[in-house]
Amino acid sequence: MKTTILSLGLLCCAAFASARAQESSDPEELHRAGRAALLRGDARAAVALLQRAVDADAAWEHVPWRLALARALQSAGEGALAEPLLRTVLERVSDHAEAGQLLAELLAARGDAAGVRAVLEPLLAFRKDYRMHHLLAEAAYALEDFDQAGRWYAEAVRLNPESAWDHYQLGNVHLGERRYARAAESYERSRELGLGGAVLHFKLASAWFNLRNYLGATSPIEVEAGAVGELRSGMYLIEPLPGRPNAFLGAPVRSAIHQVAMARAGGMQSSLDLDLLEAGIWLQSGRFARAHALLLATEEKVRPEDRALHCFHIAEASLALDREAEHLERLEQAARLDEKTYAPALVAGCVEVAERRSRAGDLVAAIGFLERAISLAPENASLHADLADLLAEVGRAPDAVAQWRLVLALEPEHPQRTRILNAIQRHSR
Repeated sequence: MKTTILSLGLLCCAAFASARAQESSDPEELHRAGRAALLRGDARAAVALLQRAVDADAAWEHVPWRLALARALQSAGEGALAEPLLRTVLERVSDHAEAGQLLAELLAARGDAAGVRAVLEPLLAFRKDYRMHHLLAEAAYALEDFDQAGRWYAEAVRLNPESAWDHYQLGNVHLGERRYARAAESYERSRELGLGGAVLHFKLASAWFNLRNYLGATSPIEVEAGAVGELRSGMYLIEPLPGRPNAFLGAPVRSAIHQVAMARAGGMQSSLDLDLLEAGIWLQSGRFARAHALLLATEEKVRPEDRALHCFHIAEASLALDREAEHLERLEQAARLDEKTYAPALVAGCVEVAERRSRAGDLVAAIGFLERAISLAPENASLHADLADLLAEVGRAPDAVAQWRLVLALEPEHPQRTRILNAIQRHSR
């Protein structure tokens, strides 16, 4: 009750002072009353009082009064009226950093990044505080001047290490410049400071992926009624551990897959980019069945310009799963979509399958795959040499000799010239 009575008393006093100031013509009293009105949240009254004070200061003896009026206009939603006032202050007092910052805030609010930079950059010589660097960094980032934005964000977080947003934006700059370790560090710091959201986790996952930190420092974890893919006890459950009930291999927070799961938990359930990132994690970490399944599930959604690469990734997973026919089929698709990039991969795929068939003792099939590779790269002397050796091994001496002669025709100074000449002589008898 006493507190309520005291508050009412203060309000009455403030109202009385404001009413008295309305009747006053003393600029000092008008300024004091205007500031008081602004502090208690009555922006309209503050504007009226401060405007009268400023009008009475024709000699410009009280620049702070104009700043107070600009703040009152900003609070009253009249930022457009505050801008010319602040520009006039800067014209008269070119090093007035406080006026510059206030003007920059108004410009930033309406998306004028170039204006923010034009106002503040000259004032850096006079003030180098956190707010100055933050506003400049945001403006440079919006203008896609990422090098300068990075420098200003770095200074902003040095001056204010607790600013989660500046750490996040600095991470964005590093990620865009492919400085993945620095990006991960900045994103992790912003996360520790309380910034969240699916996009942050996705970007952090991308940084960890590019650092090849796919699963992190994995460790066993026991979880009652756990399931693969869940986040439990600060770990991502990768896969069950054989012979150990309720035991899983877990991935820590500082890993790409854990951050992918957190992005999904944050709302990115139907994101193609997130699906492709997860597929890449499984592919690079040797979980080929999971990669293959996810790549197939996303195939119809892939952007046209990414389809060749997508087919190549499916081919990689297929080969690891011993699906040799699918491997070559997918490489053919990739080569049709982007011949320059993936035609050599198709040749290499044929050679890889030929070597697998040869190791398995199926030399006839191996010869067929090598012949297919040669049809795609007829001037590759090494392929002709490998085919000649296989043909000789299965007793097709004339064909082997023909291939060896082709090798020497393509590369007269072949590193194995002497061996090849001896082989030709031996198999020509």
